[in-house]
Amino acid sequence: MVQEILRNLTGVIISQDTLAEVIGTTYDGSDHDGINTSFAWFNNNYDYNLDVEWKNFSDLGWDGINDILESNNQDCGIHELYRDQYGHYTNFDEIYGDTIDVHNSLGDYCSSGCYCGYTENRSKSEARSYISGISQKSVIVVTRR
Repeated sequence: MVQEILRNLTGVIISQDTLAEVIGTTYDGSDHDGINTSFAWFNNNYDYNLDVEWKNFSDLGWDGINDILESNNQDCGIHELYRDQYGHYTNFDEIYGDTIDVHNSLGDYCSSGCYCGYTENRSKSEARSYISGISQKSVIVVTRR
């Protein structure tokens, strides 16, 4: 999720290995604090000013998420209870009438030592169910200043 947000807002691609190290990702995954750290690290090392704010989905709704996705200086990521079982971070790509395209970093394991990922089309109700499974603020909004 972080890699995609950085690429979308700055054009800079940081390897997954580097980001995992900066975030402190373990076998058990990543957390908000580590993700916040990665954006501070990026700002410091690449001379950017990316602001990070975590919000509840209810603060934004689908229209707010769509406005972020269509903006030139913002992007967002989602912390969800994927398949109603696993904490996971994803990126919404496009919102349609009743569905959304989600960039999911899971999928097949690649020879490069990470998951290849894929784009998944989900119903809004399924996506909302996954988001509702997280008890903390689940939408990260990143703004390039």
